[in-house]
Amino acid sequence: MIENVGTSAYLGAAQYITDKTYLTVAGSILTVEARHQSWQSSSVLKQQPWQGPYDTPLGLNQVYTIASAFIESCPDSNAALPVKAFGALAVTGNPGDNVQFTFDDPHTTTNYAIFYSGLGMTAVQLDENDYATIPSNLQGIYYVVISTSGDVTEVSDDNIVAGPAILEAPFDAWTENPAFSG
Repeated sequence: MIENVGTSAYLGAAQYITDKTYLTVAGSILTVEARHQSWQSSSVLKQQPWQGPYDTPLGLNQVYTIASAFIESCPDSNAALPVKAFGALAVTGNPGDNVQFTFDDPHTTTNYAIFYSGLGMTAVQLDENDYATIPSNLQGIYYVVISTSGDVTEVSDDNIVAGPAILEAPFDAWTENPAFSG
């Protein structure tokens, strides 16, 4: 899964690169990350080597939230990082399943599960017990966060409550890719 996160990290960070030299270097690393992910999926895991027609970009704090689970310690002399980790989110299930999302939150407002797949985002309102149905059109590796915003265009680091969690919906070579929704 971490190879998928690496691809999503480079893709999401591309918007911050203004120097063409650095953009070329980052693009070169991104293509290698994508090949790593493809090789691991197909040769090691015997699954599809791609996730769909588009990879999924993630923001800096979303990537750090996932990566921080692998960090055991840092020297005290390290400078503070300019990123933050969101709260933990646990969820298991498949597209079309009604599942419970487990996270810490005082539940003072309505929460939404925001699904990131390819270049699209889908919001689904959680019920009072933190259940919602995973959209049925998701495939491959996709991510979900919990946000207080139900408008996907307004989801930001300021209203993400927990996540991302990484989910996977394997598919075969004959599965039609979902239409672009971005």
